[in-house]
Amino acid sequence: MPTMHALVVAETSDMPRDEWLALRRRGIGGSDAAAVLGLDPYRSPAAVYADKLGLIPDDEEPSEAAYWGTVLEDVVAQEFARRTGHTIRRRNAILRHPEHEWMIADVDRFVYEEGRLTGLLEVKTASAWVAEQWEDGQVPNRVVVQVQHYLAVTGLQRGYIAALIGGQRYVQARIDRDDELIAMLIEREGAFWRDHVLAGVPPVLDGSEASAEIVRRLYPEARPQSSVILPAEARDLLERRRQVRADVERSQTELAEIDNRLKQLVGEAEADRAHDSVEPVLGLHLQHHRHPDRRARPARPDGRRGRHGLQLGLRRHQLPAPPPLHPASEHGLSESRIAFSRRGEIAATALRTATVARAAAMARRPHRPPRGAPGR
Repeated sequence: MPTMHALVVAETSDMPRDEWLALRRRGIGGSDAAAVLGLDPYRSPAAVYADKLGLIPDDEEPSEAAYWGTVLEDVVAQEFARRTGHTIRRRNAILRHPEHEWMIADVDRFVYEEGRLTGLLEVKTASAWVAEQWEDGQVPNRVVVQVQHYLAVTGLQRGYIAALIGGQRYVQARIDRDDELIAMLIEREGAFWRDHVLAGVPPVLDGSEASAEIVRRLYPEARPQSSVILPAEARDLLERRRQVRADVERSQTELAEIDNRLKQLVGEAEADRAHDSVEPVLGLHLQHHRHPDRRARPARPDGRRGRHGLQLGLRRHQLPAPPPLHPASEHGLSESRIAFSRRGEIAATALRTATVARAAAMARRPHRPPRGAPGR
């Protein structure tokens, strides 16, 4: 019979929101895990760091998506129970790993079969814009990491996902415990907690929109009549920026040239294929939309007007989606165990994030002369 080895940090049934937020800052939770590994497109490692140190006040109203996610959580959970026949129960508490005090969890529901605790349930609501991430029984990597984090904290062997996509499509999946992935999570999350949160050293910002958002929130406006002396690192960054901008401009010009030459080769044809292939690989089309008023020319996809009212566009051949990794299992649940390829994908991304962080930390350390050198 599965048992849960997690320790209870605090009961949260009647806890005020500000106290609950303060407790969550005392460790890395399941919703932080993917961001720490660099796998969350909506949240960066820098955002987790700023949250744990309380650098950004949590005084914003929940977004519409977050609000409806909360409202619909119990509806989706009850649908999971109806379809599977399992019993689900809330556990209003913040839990922590028995060995790693920084590893915490706030689990949505626990799952019971014939009165026995068998797993946990994570409930999600997702926009129709990301529906493709849930096709063919697949589960987004960030959600997989969140569930594996919870399995690590609780010691349970099985997790379930119940999700409502676009407000009208229900999906559910099972995620079995992956001890190799959990070992990597403990290592990476532990390093983040020690080397960044406890040390007070922010992680390196990347080029994601999530990093841009945290910069906007940390520094919403400039202080009037203030200035700063930039470190030597800024000179290198400015030089890199100049080079990258020049490369981008050259690439854009080269891309425009290639597109124009391909369009010339295609001419008025609607379909095209390479000379040694029967399948179309790149579709380029010219749509002749002559407008009665030539001054009001139809726009191209990039917003510019073509001469003589021609609208130019680029169609790319869409490859078929890959087959699902695992077949359907009992109760209609898809087996979303982490195949070796997916584990490798997650591990590779996490390793890149950790490597960049270590390099930045080394660059920030003060130079120390070797032993025996003058001054030692």
